[in-house]
Amino acid sequence: MKFNFKEFGELIKFQRTGGINTHDKLYTLDELSELLGITKTTLWRIEHGLNSSPEQFIILAHWAGLNLYDFLENS
Repeated sequence: MKFNFKEFGELIKFQRTGGINTHDKLYTLDELSELLGITKTTLWRIEHGLNSSPEQFIILAHWAGLNLYDFLENS
């Protein structure tokens, strides 16, 4: 099994922005970083499908109401 980092990151970005690509986003990277205690760089990396620590995925999944098991795929 492997984790689909790209899909997870896309959904986190959608939750953060509400699908809006303007300055009217629900949260900026800075705001969400401060709210969750995850660095802005790490949030950016996750939103772009890159790996990070399991703890950060758990924090983001909880914030976004996502189940991490939904992102597991058969390899």
